[in-house]
Amino acid sequence: MAPSSQSPLLTDFLTTVNHARANNDPQFLCNCLLLTPHSILQNHLMLSLRSELVPLTPAYIENQCYEILGEEWVSFTDMVIGYCAAYLREVDVEGVAMGSGGVPAMDTWCSELSTLMGQISSAFSSAQGILLLPLVKTAATILSTVAIKIDQITNNPRQPAANDASRIVLRAFNIALGDRTTGNNLGKKEAAFHLANILFKLYFKLDQIRLCPTIHTNLLQSSLPPLLPTHFPKSQHCTYTYYLGRHHLNLSLTSPSSLLPAFTALSTSYSLCPSLCPSQRRLILTYLLPSAILIGKPPTQYLYSRPEAAGLYEIFHPITIHLRSGNFIDFRSEMRRSASWLRQKGLYLLLWRCSEELLWRSLCRMTFTLGNELRAPVNPFNKGLAKTPPPQLNLYSLLHLANFLSTRAHDVLQHAPGAVLFSEHDPFIPTRDAHEEGEYTLDDMEGVVLDLLDQGMIKGYIARQQKVVVLKREGNGFVGVEEARRWKASIGAREGEGAEEG
Repeated sequence: MAPSSQSPLLTDFLTTVNHARANNDPQFLCNCLLLTPHSILQNHLMLSLRSELVPLTPAYIENQCYEILGEEWVSFTDMVIGYCAAYLREVDVEGVAMGSGGVPAMDTWCSELSTLMGQISSAFSSAQGILLLPLVKTAATILSTVAIKIDQITNNPRQPAANDASRIVLRAFNIALGDRTTGNNLGKKEAAFHLANILFKLYFKLDQIRLCPTIHTNLLQSSLPPLLPTHFPKSQHCTYTYYLGRHHLNLSLTSPSSLLPAFTALSTSYSLCPSLCPSQRRLILTYLLPSAILIGKPPTQYLYSRPEAAGLYEIFHPITIHLRSGNFIDFRSEMRRSASWLRQKGLYLLLWRCSEELLWRSLCRMTFTLGNELRAPVNPFNKGLAKTPPPQLNLYSLLHLANFLSTRAHDVLQHAPGAVLFSEHDPFIPTRDAHEEGEYTLDDMEGVVLDLLDQGMIKGYIARQQKVVVLKREGNGFVGVEEARRWKASIGAREGEGAEEG
């Protein structure tokens, strides 16, 4: 019996695939290799082909593939062999699509798709690999989704499926970036941001955010980010800037200078996200709002009134008010009230740690304002008086106010329900030896002021003999938070450039 009469559908399928390759039609080739069980189940020809493949031996299928597709592009032929001899035959499309196969059917699908994705990447790495561009992006998207879903179903803390998927997608990403195509044609690099966004999604799911900088660095070295607005879909630009902002927010836990880049990236992402996608806009807004608050740019009432911001005003607006007033007792209460939601979103530690310097700044300003109101006014008609001295912040006054408020804060915390949530370091309850009775000292206040001077939030110097902070006359020495953040970010950027040159 002739091969074509034994497997007519396989012959037709391979001939169609060969035509797509010969005609250099990437999208048609991607449409030929259906990957999701639902799409296979809804295609009668693919179902018939699957039924025809089941009784055939792998060796026969391999021979047919090489006979029709040839050996000119071996990795491509091997990829099609993997699709026909393994993927179509082994995946329980009915069990996955209908849900009757349970976890075993899903696990088999993920395993076969991982193998196939490896074969697709091998073919993608060849000189003709650009033909597989849509297939690579489609397969990577499906693989990441399936892997995350399986780990959620099995509730495996190690998340093996997502781990394997990240390694497989990373290989495709490196292949895309390694393309040497020049000119206006991006070549395989057209898949770079799509694959990068999938990797970010997997890394955040795996809590391996430390791997994100490598992806960002590789993209920067390839000079692709400047091309985002003009050469890539808006959806990819939106997703990339969202994850870039999330990455900078994570860095802000140890480096507050990353708050401004986080705000900038998340603002871009939010502006690119269409209003027809409220859930995505809400996700972006969830992280944009705290980044705006922490750089001293409080959200407007208009932003809070947007449909996707429903319920966020009640969480973030009180925190904003207490940060600006220096009322850390009420700030703590608001944090405790929203702690569960903030922890779920990964924002609790960010707000808790990055708010410390803002609260101290507000407390210093409150101390200065109170001291300035109590100071005797200068008589403008007394010509014998010396020039008006520069504004000063009395460290003793700051010390007394800090100790008074920290004592109150400790009392509130002791009697507050859910106080266990505040096991993290509290900037307003000093940890001391027993003989010091848990009080701040002048050295502590000097340390606070030095930190604010370093962050650019206060301009002046400490006069240690007089125990005062001599402030700059302009603005009484208190710099706007946003201006200070921008100044600190510029310092960090220059230091980074100097380190690279060295």
